[in-house]
Amino acid sequence: MVTGAPTATASTTAAATATTTAAEDPVLARIPAAARPETREGAEAFAAFFLESLNTAARTPDPTVLDGLFLRACETCVAMRDSVADLTRLGRKHTADSVRVKGTDPIVFTDQRRAVRVEIEQIAVDVTDKWGRTAYRTEAGTFSFAVTMVYRSGQWTVTKLQTIAS
Repeated sequence: MVTGAPTATASTTAAATATTTAAEDPVLARIPAAARPETREGAEAFAAFFLESLNTAARTPDPTVLDGLFLRACETCVAMRDSVADLTRLGRKHTADSVRVKGTDPIVFTDQRRAVRVEIEQIAVDVTDKWGRTAYRTEAGTFSFAVTMVYRSGQWTVTKLQTIAS
């Protein structure tokens, strides 16, 4: 037996665990382990994960990547999802990641309110049509979001997303 090589038992157990988690709650299964605890660090990791999920949604393009991560009351979240749905409808997609999280820090973390500031670098990327032709290029910039969240049923959910003035 080679040291470090996976065994059939280990592989089967890992696969069964991942499948069971996804079957129980497919939204929670997508959320990284660091973004699951009801802690300041978990809130920061979830806020970053949520905004980085925009990359997958826009590259695929698949607006359902964002489903279950925010409440419909979050108007900015709904607008972002609708923007990705428009890409899908038009047969367009981002050619690379356009959002990079530069940093996070808690704004408030109490029993009544949890909010995290997330500094974002928006990277200019081509948006192509279904034939691979460039339709337009996104704009580059740096800005911050205030991500307000609730923790219930064992996961974070975005309730409000606001741009913070520089």
